Amino acid sequence: MFSMFATQYPKSLSVSISSALAAKVRRGEHIGKIPYGYDRIDQKLVIKEDEANVIRQIYKWYNEEGFGFKKITHLLNKGVQEGKILPPRSGRAWQVTTVQRIIKNPTFCGTFILNQYTSIKVDGRKKQIRNPEEKWIVFEDHHPAIVKKEDWKLANSKKKVNMKTKTTPWNEFRGLLKCGKCGSNMVIIQSWKKKVDGTKTHWRYLKCSAYRRSGKNGCDNHVPIRYEEFRRFIVERLLETGKKFRLILTIH
Repeated sequence: MFSMFATQYPKSLSVSISSALAAKVRRGEHIGKIPYGYDRIDQKLVIKEDEANVIRQIYKWYNEEGFGFKKITHLLNKGVQEGKILPPRSGRAWQVTTVQRIIKNPTFCGTFILNQYTSIKVDGRKKQIRNPEEKWIVFEDHHPAIVKKEDWKLANSKKKVNMKTKTTPWNEFRGLLKCGKCGSNMVIIQSWKKKVDGTKTHWRYLKCSAYRRSGKNGCDNHVPIRYEEFRRFIVERLLETGKKFRLILTIH
């Protein structure tokens, strides 16, 4: 019986905590980190106009001008250098991933989503995973909106997102290969050229992820390294090193 109660207690505690958080949100209170563009007064979000103008500019560039995430990031960092645009709260340069999160975050159109993420342990470390949408608790018009709902929906329409999303091929050196200057991970950048006969020639280059996210504000634009050439170099070195070792197998 004690074992049964001990097993049930964490579940009951989780339910009571979730109910308490939901009650706060229903009262219009904000829980969690204060998003860019807002202040929190009396537990409720209020618009911080100087930062909110940056958010509106990002949506305008994306929806009206048709600029991609990378170009918007470049324009933001250029504006910061010229003193026309505020930097992110971290004080560092704007990054592509930050712009992507701003475009996809419904907070900026006045919507608050509870239970969107769950923390789990992977190899002893906490990791956040996204819950399926049926588990979300959505609160429309929860707080003042910085952008109109129509503008947010336009930016997040499937057609527009698909046009601006590129997938990176699987990288055998992911997490292993680092930039020699800033220490950031090296990622793969793809490019291609269409021939007269209609076929395409593809290239894959290794690029510093900090430069990819923030341009020259993040790191230097190093001389391009062909992914295939680097992989061939590593394989040849491994084969040469392997020849120096003698493996002796014994049967018991």
